[in-house]
Amino acid sequence: MPTKEEKLNDWIRKNGYGYWCFLSWAHGSPEERRFAEKLRKDLIDELSTYFDAPQVFLDTSEIRTGHIWKRRISEALCRSVMLVAICTPTYFSRSHRYCGLEWTGMLRLGRRRLKDNSETCVYSLIYRKPEEMPGVFREVQFRDISDGALSRRYRTTGDYQKVRDEILDRVRELAKKLKRRGASADCAKYRLPGSSAFDDWRPGRPVLPTRRRP
Repeated sequence: MPTKEEKLNDWIRKNGYGYWCFLSWAHGSPEERRFAEKLRKDLIDELSTYFDAPQVFLDTSEIRTGHIWKRRISEALCRSVMLVAICTPTYFSRSHRYCGLEWTGMLRLGRRRLKDNSETCVYSLIYRKPEEMPGVFREVQFRDISDGALSRRYRTTGDYQKVRDEILDRVRELAKKLKRRGASADCAKYRLPGSSAFDDWRPGRPVLPTRRRP
């Protein structure tokens, strides 16, 4: 008789989800890349104890020569249970606009799939803390690891393992809710949103009350 995990994994695959997590980052320093790649590997390793051949999307390993990368990102985001945003000051900048499109895209997908305005399918991780962050970003609870994350030893610490386990618990919880709601990933016509929640934000400039929300 299939276990609960096997039933959940089977439902996820049959209903269009190809990735448990989509890792969104701003392509900054080599250290940030190492952190993102380490997190992807550790999430896959841990998910493998529950599920068969789990996948975590990171563009450095999933987008190859010849891929139409914009379409590839849209498809992967739509087919992901949850987005993990690895946030730095540049994550919110116009020069890395795709980060904002990915964040906003998953925020909207989650609200449509969960039909609940009190939670999202986004796990935001502050890797390097900006002096200021967009108000719309701060409306969603985030985890701040910036005090220790820049140390190379951080990835061997208990705090890192706690963050990893929080992500794993959250994505499994979301997958169960998606299954209960019958929220399939219908991605044939999905495209990233045309605007980011961060588009008109600038550090030091107040957000007007009429600002559009995602």
